[in-house]
Order: sequence, then C-alpha cells, then structure tokens
Amino acid sequence: MAEASASDAQREVQAELITRIAELEAARTRTGITQTSVAAATEDLRVQQERYRLGASTIVDLLTSQEALNQAEVDVVNADSTTSAPRRSSKR
Repeated sequence: MAEASASDAQREVQAELITRIAELEAARTRTGITQTSVAAATEDLRVQQERYRLGASTIVDLLTSQEALNQAEVDVVNADSTTSAPRRSSKR
C-alpha cells in the first residue's frame, strides 16, 4: 500500500513538473513574440513620425502608432510577469 502511494505521488510530481515546464516554455515564447512586436511598433512609430514631419501623415496616424507601441510595451511586461510566475509558484 505504501509503495503504491509513493508511486502515485511520484507520478503526480512528474506530471506537475511536465506541466510547469510546458507553461514556462509557452511564457518564454510569448515574451519573444511580444518583444518582436515592440520592435515592429517602434519602427512603425519612427516611420509615422517622419511621414508626419513631411506632411504625409496625420496626427491621428502618429498617435495611433504611439498607442500601438505603448500597448506592445505593456504586453511585454505582462508576458515577462507570466514567465516569472511559474518560478515563484514552484518555490512553495
């Protein structure tokens, strides 16, 4: 009975470990994607600023690009926090 219980506990720990590793890998992927989005939004804002300076774009276009960059930066922070969350919860 004790051996079966120990075996069950070991399987539960292994399953939990596999789940945590998968969660961490997914969070790292999300972080990479959001960092790429920030780079793209930064470049878009640079282009919109130049277009606005030349009169080829409106202030609304410029502000929309700035807002997209702001949101991309927020997304990075959120992704980073989910990357570190599994580490914190595993320290129980």
